[in-house]
Amino acid sequence: MANQAEKKTQQRIKDFRQYHGGAILAVILLYALIRFGLFYSSWERFHSYAFGGALVGAYACYSIILGNLEGGGLLEDKGGWTEPCRDTLYLLLFTQTISLFSDSCWYIMTIVPIMAVYKFITGFVLPYFASGGDDDGGDMQLSKTQAKKQKRAEKF
Repeated sequence: MANQAEKKTQQRIKDFRQYHGGAILAVILLYALIRFGLFYSSWERFHSYAFGGALVGAYACYSIILGNLEGGGLLEDKGGWTEPCRDTLYLLLFTQTISLFSDSCWYIMTIVPIMAVYKFITGFVLPYFASGGDDDGGDMQLSKTQAKKQKRAEKF
């Protein structure tokens, strides 16, 4: 039984490397050939920074997802680092591909840090300040029906 699970894990890793690794490599090569080869005269320093950032981000996300798969996880896992890394990887590949048509498309990559700051503020900062101290919930006024149900629940 353990051998069967190991085979499934190895197959998931092989599929991930084949499809996602191939897609990453194809997008990088396509971008490099078209930008460096055809549109070399319009290359600016900004393109270098954005391209380097996309490469680093794609490598980091690919490594995190691959580590999760090697640990026995699934690509479709909810929660943890797999889901945001998968979304970030797809966003980076999309941005890099579409930026061949317009330089302004690199600004799509700002969605990731904006969402990270938003989740940090709504998940950690606001609940911390909204708690406001010791809130025992005894000051709330209950309706008659709710009060009866609560008394019955306390009896049992």
